[in-house]
Amino acid sequence: MKSVIDQGHDTLDKLYALSVSQLSDVPGFGAVRAQALHDGLINNEDRIADIENAGVKIRARIKGILTGKKIAFTGTMATPRKELQNIVAAAGGEVDKSVGKGTTYLVIDDTSSTSSKAQAARKLGTTLISEAQFLAMTK
Repeated sequence: MKSVIDQGHDTLDKLYALSVSQLSDVPGFGAVRAQALHDGLINNEDRIADIENAGVKIRARIKGILTGKKIAFTGTMATPRKELQNIVAAAGGEVDKSVGKGTTYLVIDDTSSTSSKAQAARKLGTTLISEAQFLAMTK
């Protein structure tokens, strides 16, 4: 499903508008899977409407400076962690709980740190940046 959303089909209206053929064209999304998603949306339209009517809202994915990037935080920050995470979301990025293979940036108080987390990030190709660099990047 992530591949469908990554192609810009990030609202229910956009999903309902897709044909099975269009779904099949999404990378990594073959004919069988496309048919199953299409049928599932149609067969559960009333349930989905009930969920929406109960107050659940599905918002379009935010696109911004951090779209496609994963950000992890470590150490002490001047800005509250939750606020930093909200900045990531508002800029279209994704917060990583820990450094992993797909982490783009590790925001750390000392970019020259030799901590095990910093070393692991470097081995994985993650760029280490300071809080100030992160904030400047997202302005």
